[in-house]
Amino acid sequence: MKPRGSSITILGVGITSIMVALKLVDTNYKISVYTMGPDPRLDRDAEQYGATGNGRSARFVTGFEAKPHLFDTSILPDTFDELCTHVRDGGWLARPHSEFSENDQQWLKKRREASKNEAHIGDLNENYYVKHSKESIAEWLALRKAKPFLFKDTRITNTDEGVLVLCSSERLLRVNVEKYEQYGFLKQFLSGDAVAKRFPVYAQAYKDGNIAGGILVEGFAFNIHQFIENVLSYLESQGVVFFWNEEITKIELDEDKHVVGLRTKNNRLVTSEYYSINPGAYGNEILKNTPAKDKVCGVAGRWLVMPRPKDFTIPTKVLTDNRLGLSIGDNNLTPFTENGQEMLAVSGGCVYTGSDHNNTPPPDVCKLVDSENERIVQLYMGPSYSELKKKNAITSWTNTCLRSFTYDDQPVHETMETAQHGLLTITAGTNTGTTALAPYLATWTAEVLTRKN
Repeated sequence: MKPRGSSITILGVGITSIMVALKLVDTNYKISVYTMGPDPRLDRDAEQYGATGNGRSARFVTGFEAKPHLFDTSILPDTFDELCTHVRDGGWLARPHSEFSENDQQWLKKRREASKNEAHIGDLNENYYVKHSKESIAEWLALRKAKPFLFKDTRITNTDEGVLVLCSSERLLRVNVEKYEQYGFLKQFLSGDAVAKRFPVYAQAYKDGNIAGGILVEGFAFNIHQFIENVLSYLESQGVVFFWNEEITKIELDEDKHVVGLRTKNNRLVTSEYYSINPGAYGNEILKNTPAKDKVCGVAGRWLVMPRPKDFTIPTKVLTDNRLGLSIGDNNLTPFTENGQEMLAVSGGCVYTGSDHNNTPPPDVCKLVDSENERIVQLYMGPSYSELKKKNAITSWTNTCLRSFTYDDQPVHETMETAQHGLLTITAGTNTGTTALAPYLATWTAEVLTRKN
């Protein structure tokens, strides 16, 4: 047992940081949380929230939500060319390669080199992503059972039914049936006809030849914004102290490379025995004194939000070969509730923005990705979508979600010793699946910090 009064400072209020605090709140740690943004319970639209807060509130948890994007042959044949090519030409780049910084170009070079190492990616997928996704799904369900009040009003979907994965071709269907079955995530196979009968919203898409079949897989969707707000209130009630609008700009080191503290934007030094640093895509400046230097860059996705058709009942992932030259592997169609309205969130896209989080995708790139998201809605939910349009009920909102990627898809797990004889941990770079992996990331952090004691 750790001595009473040991302190831990957590950076950020993203899903990883919040889960770390939740994991440690029943211990004797004195927990403080610092974040550059305001309290999301008071200001939901602040831009500093990163992947958890931006996008929209609808999030998936499935066995393959977190995965390597290199050599994801179930969707894209190879990402080598995409890393050299602008989005308008089918690649990932938000702007021409020459306009990125030298550090960003080096990151892209390393990622292209990593894309040739298929054995590494396969091993990483099985022994990191799949393994820890299984653990995390179990932990998510256990948390819901142990602390159901944290999920109040999150509209968590039916975990017994799971998530529907639609495949546009026999190739995609075959590959994904094998993949989900191999790792124990497959709940049920559905022919195209069975999909149309069980989920009428997709009947026309099946008739039009856009659905070869589908599978129901382990997982669920929920309102992550509401979940975060519930957890924040609970943590405060348990004595966790939050410092809002306090931007951390640097991890201060002594001459022995031990962590002295966290330097704030107003030059205050925050000291602690233990630290949990989870900066997402916003951490390059903060991480420059650490082993995670230059490992993380931002890859943006886009969200399209509209009123939810009345016959849409299940979170759905769409995998299709039918793309208009855009490098978008899949789209998530997720039901959620916002301000009492039943809404549908459509997300998709991989747009490399580099190491500076201020370099958001330019308007023309956003428009391209948004158009593909909307086209998927029209292809797969045509009649329902047309009905909403006739009623003038379509008012779409779009926004960007910035995710942290590493050049080799190996997430950052680093530790550093502190001047107070404790440890600092760093996690980042979990691609598009941080929500799915958050319980594992929190467990890893808690085990490292408590093992030191």
